[in-house]
Amino acid sequence: MSSLLTAVEYERTAAMLRGRRIRRVVYYPLMGGDDGCDVEEWDFGTWHQPTMGVELFTDDGACFSAVWGSSFDCYGLEVFPEPMTAHLRMIGEPGGSAAVDVTDHPR
Repeated sequence: MSSLLTAVEYERTAAMLRGRRIRRVVYYPLMGGDDGCDVEEWDFGTWHQPTMGVELFTDDGACFSAVWGSSFDCYGLEVFPEPMTAHLRMIGEPGGSAAVDVTDHPR
């Protein structure tokens, strides 16, 4: 895929998010430890973990995924109009990623 096409798709998906209110966020931190089932701690403790991506649910029921990769811009953030299961494998399995619902944020 060319970088121009990636940029076009990124802009198209970002435009789909405009004007929508995000109602729910689920993030996907890496899991490790002896059994591969502990959420990895990194840098600033449990509130800042190595994260594979986030899922955004909007007020109209749409679901978007923001995934860190290496194919778009210097930050590697890619946004897709589909659930995280389209991008991650082994969700909830040892050595994979956990699905953590963000519920205690004040906003």
